[in-house]
Amino acid sequence: MGMIVRPVTPADEDGFYEVRGLVYNSGNSIPVDERKARNSVAYAAVLDGRVVGGYNSISFPTVVGSQVVSAAGIAAVAVPPDHRGGIGTQMMQGAVRAAREEGHLLSHLHAFREPFYRRAGYETCGGRLEVTVRADRFPKIDAALPIRRLGPEDWPQLAPCHEAFTRRRPGGVIRTEEWMWNRITAEGRPLQIYAAGDPVEAYAVVGHKSDFWSVDSIGEVVWSTRAGYESLLGVLRAIAVNKEGLRWFEPVGGPMSTIYSDKDVDVAATHPAMFRAVNVPGLLQTLRSDQPLEFSLEVHDPVISENRGPWRVVVREEECWVEPATDGDVQFTERTFVQALLGMPSFAELAGDGWITGTNLNVAARAFPARNVYLLERY
Repeated sequence: MGMIVRPVTPADEDGFYEVRGLVYNSGNSIPVDERKARNSVAYAAVLDGRVVGGYNSISFPTVVGSQVVSAAGIAAVAVPPDHRGGIGTQMMQGAVRAAREEGHLLSHLHAFREPFYRRAGYETCGGRLEVTVRADRFPKIDAALPIRRLGPEDWPQLAPCHEAFTRRRPGGVIRTEEWMWNRITAEGRPLQIYAAGDPVEAYAVVGHKSDFWSVDSIGEVVWSTRAGYESLLGVLRAIAVNKEGLRWFEPVGGPMSTIYSDKDVDVAATHPAMFRAVNVPGLLQTLRSDQPLEFSLEVHDPVISENRGPWRVVVREEECWVEPATDGDVQFTERTFVQALLGMPSFAELAGDGWITGTNLNVAARAFPARNVYLLERY
């Protein structure tokens, strides 16, 4: 019998949490009262009746172009040491098929090692910059907006700012429920949320530490306007007074690496998120163009045969039609498809370097514009 990847059943539970304990709990068993999967579906990889791996799938509304689609966030991937060497790849290939069966169009994750997930068709998209600013190198800007301190229960006030920030950067998650905010605003220690403007135009989630002369990490920095960002810098500068500096994340092209760049501001690229198309025709329907476009494409997907096509694509300003075709003008792999779809690296860059091939490339490129991809969510 081959491997089965399925939602954890009562018969799988002990084996699933034994694997979870080996990988994530220093080999200790997971107590029964801590086993409930919150806001996610636990999946087990079962081989010959034995659980040999597992992961959690979290449903996230994720921005693709101007649309929001259902995506499976894959977390806590675990394979015990005595089953490594192929089992994990089989499990992840099963995971992408399971995501499709759940009704998702897309999947994303944060990888410990990217090559492992590439074998299941995931690829890096976008960028994530870690910004470290010395206390004496903060820009000196007068705040244009009033600053308020909010608590975790005030997340509805943050949601419009966060959504505006996310919709400009495909690959990000629209937080629609309180549990999504609790991942950021309720870490088990007191947190302060500094919000600029009313309504909120920028905010920073801060866990104040008593250590002096340290570099403190800011949990989240989000903005929807220039005035909001600049006002927030004033708060961060004040927080840094008795510190060596502060550290936070921004997307590629964020203000600290462009508008306020300084040789003493350290900007480092960190591991970007990885994405996987699990329903290609569904994702193609998110394409839009202000000029009518028509082309065909094929996606060489070795795991999900339903993705391959070929597909005839007719793109309009308000909708996109997708139907089977006899051949494909443009040739993708499953990995280059999701990069071009999200927009970073762009279709033009990928085609220019030969990663996307075929004819009619100039027409298709207009349906896949370059975008600044950024998955802020950590899970």
